[in-house]
Parts: sequence; structure tokens; C-alpha cells
Amino acid sequence: MSATVPAPARLLVLAGLSTLLLAGCAGEPEPEPSAEPAPTLYIAAAPAALDQAVGHALAEYLRDQGATVTVNTVAEPWRSQSGTDIAVVNSLALAAAEHTDSSGSTDDEFSVSTDVETYLEDSRQEVLAETPGTLRLNLVTSVATASFYGLESVSDLNPEQRGSAGQGVLDGLTDSGEPERSEVTANNICPELDWNVGAVAPALAGLVVENLEDLGCTVDAPSDGEAAPSSTTDPTAATVEHLLTTPDAAGLLYGADPRIADLGFATLQDSEQLLPEGRFLLLGDADALNTATEAIGEPVPNAVSTLASRLDGEQLTELTRIHQHADSAALDLDASTTARYWLFDQQLIDAPDGWF
Repeated sequence: MSATVPAPARLLVLAGLSTLLLAGCAGEPEPEPSAEPAPTLYIAAAPAALDQAVGHALAEYLRDQGATVTVNTVAEPWRSQSGTDIAVVNSLALAAAEHTDSSGSTDDEFSVSTDVETYLEDSRQEVLAETPGTLRLNLVTSVATASFYGLESVSDLNPEQRGSAGQGVLDGLTDSGEPERSEVTANNICPELDWNVGAVAPALAGLVVENLEDLGCTVDAPSDGEAAPSSTTDPTAATVEHLLTTPDAAGLLYGADPRIADLGFATLQDSEQLLPEGRFLLLGDADALNTATEAIGEPVPNAVSTLASRLDGEQLTELTRIHQHADSAALDLDASTTARYWLFDQQLIDAPDGWF
């Protein structure tokens, strides 16, 4: 999945939009009193930027329908039963947690669809909608690291699959004056790479590490002390910092993450699908939501489906990019305002008075 690197001119456009958005917000008329109080809905989303971007976009769309909405940041939103009406769930994270919980280990075969189905049956939650855009894990390095080691695909990490082609690339680099590497480098790249798999949920990281070990890689899985996912920290931030500052760094990021393109990282092709793929699921109780939201303009399950249908791969990346730039010096906006801009761009809401 590719994303366009925003040019400086594009950032200026976003900055100009922020001024218009803020000016518009100041001039909006007071809403007329409703015959019935607006229902309060609670959305749970994990702290990663992708999850937060989707959660806030859904919240703003429902607010436009007349609902009062609160977004809660939790480590595992599918477990937030009490007080949560809608959970924004990464199916990979859910499946990995369910797989580990049910089997007590990662030894059994991992299947996203099977593990998600098992969880839904046990929890009696419903999938209100799912995004067409996928969450595929990508193995990411810097362009320089990928070029130096001749890495183009995940299978290049396997010494048995590299063969003489990889040796030739490395010989050429050495002959051109690059620092020499140990003999093992020509056969097994993994020991030369500094890995960070912390961008994904701990249970999922454990499963991915097993896949990498099948390629001859030895990667440290999260320790017991790191096993509990954080409810406040975006786990991808540390991986991005690692990739930017550590020589020969390698890590995992979701393909929809705009920073892969924006920061010039290289992704290794995964034609054999050795790394798993999921998507966002929006979970809730459709009957309860319909009953609780009769006062708003569109039934909540319908609104959830409408919002989710717009989140293909390109728009999932674009929404997350805007969300990540919200509090930058160029924009200085909150997540709600940037979500409304994206919703307007998607023609899901009208432009408030004074925006344009």
C-alpha cells in the first residue's frame, strides 16, 4: 500500500485550512434545543494513531447526527464492555489476544478469522461494520539499510532463499568502499539488524516473532514485564523513533501508517504473506444502539456502516496523516476538528457556516 508524501505546499494548504476551520468554529450558530436530550455514546479505541483517527472520525460523524459522544482510550477496546457502546477494534490485535488466551500459548495455528469468530461467539458482541482498508503488518527499514543488505522482500532474510544473488549485492557494496560486514552477513541478515516489534500488541508481537524465527531470525519478543499493552501510549511512536535513530534498524508498522511514506522508510515485499493481515472492526449491540438513539437523525448502526465504508486503504492513510499532524505547529488543531475536515472532504457532513 502506498501513500503520497505531503509536499511543503500541501502542508501550507493544511495550515490554511486550520485557520478556516477555527474561524468557522467560532462563527457557528447555537444549536436549537431538541425535544429529547441527545443520547450519550461511548467509543473505545486503542492509543495507536490509526485507531484514534478512526475513533474520532466516527465520534464526529455521530455528533453531526445529533448524538453526544465521548471517546475513551483503552488498551484493548474489545474488552471494554461496561459503558462502551462502540469499540474500534484492530482484528489482528483481538485475534492474537484471543488466540493466546484460549490456547495458553502461541503454539497452535493462528487464524485471524477463526480467533475473531471464537471471541465474538463467546462475548456475544456484533460486528456493526468493518473497513475495506486492511491492516497488514509490514517489515520496515530505512532505505539505506535495505539497499546496503540487498533487502527487497521478507524472504531475503532467509539464508536458504537468498542464494548467490544476495552474496553478489553484498560483494558489490563491499568492493565500492562500504564498510565490511562479517561473513555471516552474506548468509543471514537478521543478526545484523536491530529489531523493534513494539509497534504491535504484545500477543501479536509474539506470534510475529515466531514467523520471523521460521526465516532464521532471532528477535526478542516482549518480556513478561512488557506484556501488558499501554492504555495511553501510542506503541508505534517508539518504533518510528527506533527506525529514525538506530543504525541497521528494522521494525514492524501497519501498511496504512502514513509515516512509512512521509519519512521515507522502505517496506519489504511479502508476497508469501508471512506477516498477518487484519482490518478495523466496529463492535457493538445493534439493537441496543437503535433503541438508545431514536432521537438522532440516522440509526447509529447505519451511521457506523456509512463511516466504515469510506475507509479504504488510501483514506485510512489520509485520515491518519491528518490526525497525526493535528497538533503540529503548522496546524495546531484538535483531533475533533481535523476529523470534521476529513468528513467534509468525504461529503459525509456539510461545511459549517463560515468555514469556506
